[in-house]
Amino acid sequence: MAWYHRLFGGEEIVKALPAPEAKRPPVPSSWTLEPDDLGHQYTEMDLVQEHHPGTFGLNYDTLRAMARVPVISAIIQTRINQVAEFAVPCRSPYDVGYRIRLRDREKTPTKKQAKEMAELTDWVQRGGDQRISGVVPFESFLRQVMRDSLIFDQCCFEIVNTKGGDVAGFVPVDASTIRRARVTQSEKEKGRRIATEDAYVQVIKQQIVNTFTPKELCFGIRRPRSWIQVNGYGYPELEELVKVVTNLVNAEQFNAANFTHGMHVAGILAVKSKMNPSLFRAFRREFYAMLSGAHNAKKTPIIQLDPENKEEISSVNMSQSNKDMEYSSWISYLLKLATTVFAMDPAELSYVYGSEGQSHQLNQKSPADRISQSRDRGLRPIMRATSGWINESIISRVDPDYVLEFVGFDRKSEEARMELDIKSVKAFRTINEVRRMYDMEPLESEVGDMVLDPTYINTAWQMGMQEGEEGGEEGAPGEGAPEDEFDLDSLFGEAGMGDFGKALPIGRRIDVEVE
Repeated sequence: MAWYHRLFGGEEIVKALPAPEAKRPPVPSSWTLEPDDLGHQYTEMDLVQEHHPGTFGLNYDTLRAMARVPVISAIIQTRINQVAEFAVPCRSPYDVGYRIRLRDREKTPTKKQAKEMAELTDWVQRGGDQRISGVVPFESFLRQVMRDSLIFDQCCFEIVNTKGGDVAGFVPVDASTIRRARVTQSEKEKGRRIATEDAYVQVIKQQIVNTFTPKELCFGIRRPRSWIQVNGYGYPELEELVKVVTNLVNAEQFNAANFTHGMHVAGILAVKSKMNPSLFRAFRREFYAMLSGAHNAKKTPIIQLDPENKEEISSVNMSQSNKDMEYSSWISYLLKLATTVFAMDPAELSYVYGSEGQSHQLNQKSPADRISQSRDRGLRPIMRATSGWINESIISRVDPDYVLEFVGFDRKSEEARMELDIKSVKAFRTINEVRRMYDMEPLESEVGDMVLDPTYINTAWQMGMQEGEEGGEEGAPGEGAPEDEFDLDSLFGEAGMGDFGKALPIGRRIDVEVE
């Protein structure tokens, strides 16, 4: 309560409030609802309103159809695949995945807590109690909720509770069927939503089939806004890309029609002869039958000229190249806009523009560098938001001492990981700590519990030598131990690394180099 008194004026304010009100936190005075507009924008339970409240009139079916456009589908599927890589428990700091850790990073888990974290990790991997209908593995769960989030900016999943109120599992829910509950008369008067039991509803075929409390349903938003007219709904990327997606569809249809419907004529065929008109028409029919393409594409007009009257026709090129319209540049521009809104680099879709990676472009980044930066810009916020929803709705209710976090964004190759581990042994890790990371048995020698850093070894040797001088005990190093009888094997043998300072003669220095 100390922080509460410090922020809200101390005990005087609390004492001034009536007894029931003293336990309630203060309520902001700003309005987040617009009562005059409730009949249009905020009738979430009004079955006539089926559009996404966070957009300008786009309904959920339209957003789902926009997501099927090949370019948009590739963007969404790429992100989903990247997110799914984190759906497995990580076993080392370099692995991609998730882990359960203590909420307090400064604490070291006990054996009991380590066992509980392992059990909670397995529970999350299964999606909860597998006896619950609809429970799916964690990877399938992430793929389903992330697709809805990228299309609607609305991640919804149900938290299945036991009769005692404990969390038994979590199930993905179709986000296009979830709406926020109708604003009550009390909320209209106060201009602000109040936490109620029925916070969300599920609508199927214009019928409310279920209601949910905040403890029963997660309503996750990646791109929240304070705009009063959106009423807490998300801001889908596809809302910003309406014109871009329309232009992509139109450009694709135009180019496809050029090959299927013969919109452009290649030229005119002039036949100089005095054949009978009926015979000429038969010839033209046979010509079309032999040379016309599918759907009469590139159909060539034929005209009959009289050679005696010196009738001629000039060559007229009726065909235009798509290059004249800068078709490729236009498609590239639209693609870059679409990927930019989704915080993604086109290189992640295997679209590489320019001559990246050439030696003469000293300041040009390679596609690999661009992909790495793109993931930092777009993937990290998505995973951070996802872990926040899971922790708030699931993990904190199972045990508030633990949190789930996604790790391994900077994934290394096996060779790079091995090199880093070798360097860490010479800097801040012991051999046994590294062996434990690879599920190997620890070394019984005391050497396994030391950092193989030359500076550390020399310092430890000097400290051990000083302790021998101060002790002055019989048999201390240097008292009757001639230098020619010193055996280096005793450094790592009977004396051990922990006592190797006593095994050396006084005044003799050995520099241990570690490869």
